Amino acid sequence: MAADLSPAGAAGSGGSGASTGGAGSGGTTASGGLGGSGRGAGHAAGTGGVSAGGASGAGGEGPDLGGRIAPEIGLKVAFFGDQSLGASPRAVLDLIHQEQADLLVILGDFDYEDDPEAWLGQLEGGLGEDFPWLAVGGNHDLAKWSKYQPMIERKLAQIPGIECVGVAGHQQSCSYRGVHFVLSRVGTSGSGHEDFIRDELAASNHVWKICGWHKNQRGMQLGSKGDEVGWRAYQECQNAGAIITTGHEHSYGRTLTMSNIGDASAEHGAFGDWDSVEVGAGKTFVVVAGMGGVWIRDYHPDLHADDLWWATMYTIDWEMRQGAGQSADHGSRDAGALFIEFGADGDPLKAKATFKLAVPWGRVIDEFEITAE
Repeated sequence: MAADLSPAGAAGSGGSGASTGGAGSGGTTASGGLGGSGRGAGHAAGTGGVSAGGASGAGGEGPDLGGRIAPEIGLKVAFFGDQSLGASPRAVLDLIHQEQADLLVILGDFDYEDDPEAWLGQLEGGLGEDFPWLAVGGNHDLAKWSKYQPMIERKLAQIPGIECVGVAGHQQSCSYRGVHFVLSRVGTSGSGHEDFIRDELAASNHVWKICGWHKNQRGMQLGSKGDEVGWRAYQECQNAGAIITTGHEHSYGRTLTMSNIGDASAEHGAFGDWDSVEVGAGKTFVVVAGMGGVWIRDYHPDLHADDLWWATMYTIDWEMRQGAGQSADHGSRDAGALFIEFGADGDPLKAKATFKLAVPWGRVIDEFEITAE
């Protein structure tokens, strides 16, 4: 049964309420209620915090949200997967610090060397011990999962204002400053992920919901990866209007808005503008952000030349923006992160997103707006 992650909600079945730090059955800990106070790092919280009845932020009446939970105005979240150890991943952490992100979501494959201590040391060395982050496991994390998973759980217990249920890094549902994150190792380890995703999203009262996992379907990445997740996880997120973020393939890609994920013959229901996407009941978009620092891979036109649902592509040998593609000769260790700022321009139904490179430094690969119903 899904947990109520509203500010006053209790934790999942069998656990204590969020105010006491209890977790649902299987349990990730929660560290208290929502709010703008007590952040680990990043820029200052928006005045007014989270509001269930309208816009947050200073002054004025916002749009009618129908009692839903709004994001904290200006909350900026960074996303990447496929990190590794060394100069490129450290540069990405420097970029996240410079961008004044408030939270990092790591989409699996942490260091590729089965070295949890080195990975955590690099992360804390780049962002500081108090910076808040979430992480979901990938296939290269399996061998030392018994070491990585407690690190993720300890971090959750240290993040002020977060509310989580589930199992840290595996099947985890968290509300943080008005945004709901559902993270899963679907396609990587375990079972029951699709039901968990469905139930947590169905119980969510948030304007903004984000699904995150590591692996892909072949049609939802730009390289040679196969069908490793199944369409149902994507479809559950689409049904709920949740943004879908993934890693695994070492490149960056972002789709148009899609309303029929899983039906390639209908181009997955792709529609809309190149630089503007929509989320709401029955529609979403997918991002592959597998450029956290590991080597990047090539584009496979033999598999994807007819994939007309992509808005942006960036691989070692191909780049596409606004439908115009061209051959490229990018560096093998090019790296970057996706940044989403919620409540953009003071509007709780609007977000602005950028994928920016740290290697080479500062180049913007993708820039788009997101509108929530």
